[in-house]
Order: sequence, then C-alpha cells, then structure tokens
Amino acid sequence: MNMFLHNINYDKFDIALGNTLMEPQFGDDKPFDAIVSNPPYSVKWAGSDDPTLINDERFAPAGVLAPKSKADFAFILHALSYLSAKGRAAIVSFPGIFYRGGAEQKIRQYLVDNNYVDAVIALAPNLFFGTSIAVNILVLSKTQTQYPNSIY
Repeated sequence: MNMFLHNINYDKFDIALGNTLMEPQFGDDKPFDAIVSNPPYSVKWAGSDDPTLINDERFAPAGVLAPKSKADFAFILHALSYLSAKGRAAIVSFPGIFYRGGAEQKIRQYLVDNNYVDAVIALAPNLFFGTSIAVNILVLSKTQTQYPNSIY
C-alpha cells in the first residue's frame, strides 16, 4: 500500500500470498538487506506438530521451535534467516515476546547471545487500527556492533 501511495509501480516489486512459515517464498532471492515486517501477533502454527521444522534452516540455529500457540518468534527467526550479513530487519511485535518463558526465553537468549538485537523500540498504545495494545519494534542485524551484548 505504501509503495502504491508513493507512486512506485507494481512491476518494481513482488508480492506473494501464502503461509510464510510453512511455505516460504523468495528463497531464491535471499538474502535481503532490508526486511520490514508486521506479522500477526501470537497466532497458532504447526510448531512441534511438524517434526521437520526443527531441522529447517530458518529455525534450527535457535535449537528450539516457537510454541505452537504463539508463532511470534517463528516469524522473527524466519526474517532473520532471510537477512544479509549487512542487512537490518525491523519487526513489529507483541510485547509478550520479551517476557514469556519456555521456548521463547531460549530463542530470546539465542538472539542476544549472537548479538542479533540492535534495538527494541517501545511504541505507545492505540497506534494501530483495531487494537489498543502497545507494541514494540524489534530491530535485528547480523553485523556485530562495537559493543557486543549491549542493548539500550
């Protein structure tokens, strides 16, 4: 929509319809230098019901799958796997991903230990139509910063 409003013709970009987690698109085009994503918050997904997913190159590095009841980190790991070494991803996320335990805690630890988190930006509530919840923007990068393991 944003590109249309800024008069960027449709022949300049590709859009695919489908389930990003189960049938990823654009694999032949990766890696990407910029990824912007606003995935659905805390939706259900196959997770551990599909034993092949733990070996999927998008999820395997974390060593654990996002819970079946909350796919937030599955979308985040998907974006990270498509990111180039010099790229940056900005992902709008539900605040729960920063405090829930279990598999999500392990994935958070993986992201921090590997210095992928550049920033967490807290946004005010009521910014998105149809919901009053406050959301965050998780900024990821594969480039090591000068101050590893420091998040401000």
